[in-house]
Amino acid sequence: MKYHKTDGIGREKDRMYHLMIVDDEEKIRNGIANYFPWNELGFEVVYLAEDGQDAFDYILSGESVVDIILCDIMMPSVSGLDLLEMLQESGMQELYVVLLSGYAEFEYAQRAMKYGVKDYLLKPTRYQELAQVFARIREELDAARNKQRREFGPEPGSNLFDISMVERLCNIVRSQYKDISLQGIAKLVYLSPYYISRMFKAKTGQNFYDYVLMVRMEAAMEMLQTTDLKVYEIAERVGYRNQKSFTKIFKRFYPNNPSEYRKKI
Repeated sequence: MKYHKTDGIGREKDRMYHLMIVDDEEKIRNGIANYFPWNELGFEVVYLAEDGQDAFDYILSGESVVDIILCDIMMPSVSGLDLLEMLQESGMQELYVVLLSGYAEFEYAQRAMKYGVKDYLLKPTRYQELAQVFARIREELDAARNKQRREFGPEPGSNLFDISMVERLCNIVRSQYKDISLQGIAKLVYLSPYYISRMFKAKTGQNFYDYVLMVRMEAAMEMLQTTDLKVYEIAERVGYRNQKSFTKIFKRFYPNNPSEYRKKI
């Protein structure tokens, strides 16, 4: 669900970081969004997702850049852990994630640390703890943004440059789709990840992450058609260690799972 709120006083809109809140309980996600002064800390709530799949689909839509996700760890259908796995295996590990966990789910929070989660908060969420965690994260995001500006310099902005760069980016993705990430490709072409994401969407109408997944699934489809490789082997060749994650993403592009697709060829 889209979320719109007026910016806080004294914060420039272009300095606001985009926050997505993910929880299967509507009252909880609306409460977190409405009763905490996110704008005062420099965050703008851009989307409220009802589960991990909803969150993942919104990121791929490219409707708005998401900088940080505040996510419940235990949800029916697609959990917070499932979302973390899909993000990592889709080259989106640079996204900041903070998990919400109940005491009984502490072991799941520990498991999530291997995916690079920034922090986890125990329910019920305390105002002071939430403020401290997100103030620290804002400092980290500011430092990362300043580092990018020092490393990459000003954004080029030329239309001809952008068109040429998009072609180059597409070629890089098609040749390195297994291990590609936004941060990695940014270092290759000496542009900031944010600029690449915004430029790619503007010139192609497609989110960068979604393009990477499309290329991976096209390669997987070709292997299903032309080889006898097992599904898990194909998953590994296009960048997925977990066959479950691979199957979920495959079905975003094709109506059948990989095994069913192969049978119909």
